[in-house]
Amino acid sequence: MWLHSVFLAFKPVSFFYILHLCSSRLRCACHTDPLVYAIGQAVVGELQTKGLLGMLYMESLLRTLVLHLLRNHVIFTSKPIRMKGTLSADMIGHVRDYVHDHLSEEIFLETLAALVHLSPYHFARKFKDATGLPPYQYVLHCRVEQAKTLLTTGKYSISEVAQKVGFASQSHLSRHIKHLYGVTPGAMLPVRKNGQE
Repeated sequence: MWLHSVFLAFKPVSFFYILHLCSSRLRCACHTDPLVYAIGQAVVGELQTKGLLGMLYMESLLRTLVLHLLRNHVIFTSKPIRMKGTLSADMIGHVRDYVHDHLSEEIFLETLAALVHLSPYHFARKFKDATGLPPYQYVLHCRVEQAKTLLTTGKYSISEVAQKVGFASQSHLSRHIKHLYGVTPGAMLPVRKNGQE
C-alpha cells in the first residue's frame, strides 16, 4: 500500500521542541542525519528572521524534510509511483502569469501546483526541472525583478515598492536587491536634478 499524503502541523514553539528532542535523541543514538539537521537549521533561521523568504520557502523546507524522512526512515511495501513527463510551455506560462499577477500577496505551493493539476511535490520537482529554480526562488526572483522595475520609474518610495511586490519589509527588499544586484534600492532610483526627475 502506497502512502498518498502526510500532513504535519506544528506551532512554532512545538517545532522548536520537536527539533531539540529529535536532535538530542539522534546524538544519544550516536547517529546524525545531516540533511534533517540542515533543514532544521534553515527553518530555525527562517523563523528567527520572521519569514524573510516567505511561506513558500518554509513549505519547501518542510516538504523536503517530510520526503527525506519518508524516503530514508520508513519502509514501504511497494515502490512509489514516479510521475513521468515535464511541464509544458503553457503550464509554465500559466504559473508565471499567476505569480506576476499576485506578487503583492503570499503565494503558496499548493496554489501553484493546483494551477497545473499536480501534487505540490510533483509540481516543485517538475517546475525546477523546467526552469532551473525551485518555486520559492522563482517567486523571490520575480519579486526582486518587479521591484527593480518599479524603483527605476521613480514613482514609488522604497517602502511602497516593498509592499507592492510582497516583501515583509523594506529591509527584506533591500537585502535581496543587494544580494542580486550588489546595490541598494536607493541606487536604483532615478537621479533627480533640481527637484526634477
